[in-house]
Amino acid sequence: MSILIGVTGGIGSGKTTVCRLFHEKGIPVIYADEISHTLTNTNPIIKKNILEYFGKESYKENTLNRSYLAHRVFNNPKELAKLNSIIHPYVIQEIEKQSQQYSSHHYILIEAALFFETELHEKVEYILAIVADEEKRIQRVCERDTKTKEEVQQRMQNQLSTEKIVEKADFVLYNNGTLSELKTTIQFFDTIFSKL
Repeated sequence: MSILIGVTGGIGSGKTTVCRLFHEKGIPVIYADEISHTLTNTNPIIKKNILEYFGKESYKENTLNRSYLAHRVFNNPKELAKLNSIIHPYVIQEIEKQSQQYSSHHYILIEAALFFETELHEKVEYILAIVADEEKRIQRVCERDTKTKEEVQQRMQNQLSTEKIVEKADFVLYNNGTLSELKTTIQFFDTIFSKL
């Protein structure tokens, strides 16, 4: 049976880059956000529950209206929790199903922005937190998503703080350096994870 390792961190911390580098080493990576995106458009129960709670504006041409929902939930913790409660049980089911496909690997990474805010942290043996300085994170997101500094800070305020993530994680990867430095750090963690 493979060891499941969660990879999490705040927006702009570099979760996706870290997971891509592990994947390049042959490590299976399951992306919870990609599963969520797929399920919100294909699972009829999720669609029905979102439409019932958030209204018909939640879907445009049978596709989840992400900008509408983001506007509704990112300033409203109660609505964010409701949205997560609709989607995440099915995401967890799909992660469990996909992880069985990789059972021959020593470990599997599961990348998710929301680990501790959902029950997902209970489904993994270890959690690797990806952290970076706030200014570095803001710069990355502004460049990647063409967001303003204020918009990024608003999203950061709606996420678990870096301090809380570090406190709850089993391993912490500091991602403030160059890509070359990150590759060296990935090699270090791969060695550790291979011996768990």
